[in-house]
Amino acid sequence: MIVITMPLLQGRFFLTRLSTAALECPCGNRLNVVYEASINIWLSGYLIRDLLDGELYNFRCKYCGKVIHLVTKVLINAPSGMFWISTGEEPETLRKIFKERGVIDDKGEVADPLEKLVRLAEKREQTAPEDTQPTSPSEIRKELDKIFSEHKDIPSRQEMLNDLKALFESIKSERRTKTAVFSRHS
Repeated sequence: MIVITMPLLQGRFFLTRLSTAALECPCGNRLNVVYEASINIWLSGYLIRDLLDGELYNFRCKYCGKVIHLVTKVLINAPSGMFWISTGEEPETLRKIFKERGVIDDKGEVADPLEKLVRLAEKREQTAPEDTQPTSPSEIRKELDKIFSEHKDIPSRQEMLNDLKALFESIKSERRTKTAVFSRHS
């Protein structure tokens, strides 16, 4: 199996990872497909909807037109943590797992963690007295830190910054390695 990996962030965030697989169609033809081996709902929450609709891991044979379902494990990265699912599970089982993990809400809609953060900030703003509204960037930063500390399922701003710093460092390191390898083979 060939794995195409996007740069990963350390800790809570990592990007959706793509992999390839070869599927055998009952007509005898082989399909080489690219699929999502992991889903980060912070960045690609729409994929959860496609998964629950039963479309995400279905591939159509270009020779006979038959739809083939890829059964594989997929790593889900949600605010509550990372966990594995199987694409062979029934949609109702997946809905139950996703609801327990906070990936979907009570209405079955994909819970957008960033939207949740905005709603929490708006709620805090509505309940705060008028004279305590943050006005400077440092006051706004303190207010966001309060929201992060009150809601443990949302990573802190510092954790996010650390993750981004680690990402940039790994990208720089990877570029240096690739440049060194390329120079040796030139």
